[in-house]
Amino acid sequence: MISVIVPVYNVEKYLRKCLDSILNQTYQNFEVILVNDGSTDDSGKICNEYALRNPVIKAFHKKNGGLSEARNYGVVYAKGEYVTFIDSDDYIDYHYLERMKKALNLSNADIVIVGQIDETEDGNILGIKGDSKEEIKILSPMQTLEKMCYEREIGTSAWGKLYRIEYIRKNPFPKGKLYEDLATVYKIIGDSGKIVLLSSTFYHYIQRPGSIRNSTWNENVMDIMDASLQLLNYVRCNFPDIEVAAVYRYFFSANEVFTRAFEEKKYLKIVASIRNDLLEMWPFIRKNISVTNRQKIRYYLMAYHPVCYRVIWKVAKRGVY
Repeated sequence: MISVIVPVYNVEKYLRKCLDSILNQTYQNFEVILVNDGSTDDSGKICNEYALRNPVIKAFHKKNGGLSEARNYGVVYAKGEYVTFIDSDDYIDYHYLERMKKALNLSNADIVIVGQIDETEDGNILGIKGDSKEEIKILSPMQTLEKMCYEREIGTSAWGKLYRIEYIRKNPFPKGKLYEDLATVYKIIGDSGKIVLLSSTFYHYIQRPGSIRNSTWNENVMDIMDASLQLLNYVRCNFPDIEVAAVYRYFFSANEVFTRAFEEKKYLKIVASIRNDLLEMWPFIRKNISVTNRQKIRYYLMAYHPVCYRVIWKVAKRGVY
């Protein structure tokens, strides 16, 4: 059986579409664990409504503790041999579970990863990771981590993946942190034996106002650098052949910090906290043939000329070229 864990927090506008997409699956041997993480809107009522109508759904209600705590809470009550996470403002195609379970059975893999479509609330497509060819690739943990670090075919998110539950129980999500997926998924992949990558885009990720990706600066944004450094150290110890990929991931994360901090008065103080690492790691980027020249210019400016990088960003934002 598959346990589908859905953390819920103030998503009354999106929750029904998410749950309907799960209930409409062609694969039927699953349970749905809804963890209402202290919602202050009608999300909790919707959870109860669906649980009363559908015996496969179990609704749990707890005080707000964040996404990591809600996921970990759901894992405690999961009865399935396999588990997948779905964010409550996202939705899935009707054969999401069937195709992943079939791929897992055929390959005897520990993890199955599918493609995704990034879209707005109105259905406008922002990006696609994958295609419609349903190509299947068998990957080792090292190959998977390398692709994940480069954000090519595989993202760092916990959703869009099917796991043997023992790997999730061994690697709980960190409480009280942003970017909890980045801080956790690499360990789950590293502990596994075989991973299947399905190119098909079965998961729909909704980028909405108020999400972490679209929010402005706060101090917890620096959690991404802690997670990226932990990932880098993990790769150096366990998969040294892909160290350059993990260094790229560190720069990729640093660029998000820079972008969020551009409008802050303490911009230079913020970037100073990671600049020494960027300077030390720059040679890895310069020699990395997988990094485009445009990316190298950006990362060079981040490391050596952060003030100039900020000016260029502001000029580009105003549409002055």
